[in-house]
Amino acid sequence: RAVQKSGLALQFAAQELRGDKEVVLAAVSQCGHALQHAAEALQSDKDVVVAAAQSSEAAWTLLPSQCFAEKDVMLALIGVSGRHLQLADPSL
Repeated sequence: RAVQKSGLALQFAAQELRGDKEVVLAAVSQCGHALQHAAEALQSDKDVVVAAAQSSEAAWTLLPSQCFAEKDVMLALIGVSGRHLQLADPSL
């Protein structure tokens, strides 16, 4: 799969593949910025978001705001950079 070599190849994939969780996970694990090319439903999927957060320090810029209230997502972000702690929702 092309997305395993370059996650951003997801932008050229058919819509069906952009909605396939396994394909999207492979893409965002390789490059967190591939999240922007995933089907909308997967852009807020916890597994996908965590994988994107773990693969790119800047992936947080692509995350839906509700993700900052998710403990698992925030732990992944903080694991990449402690600076991400400031993004956490106060409810955590």
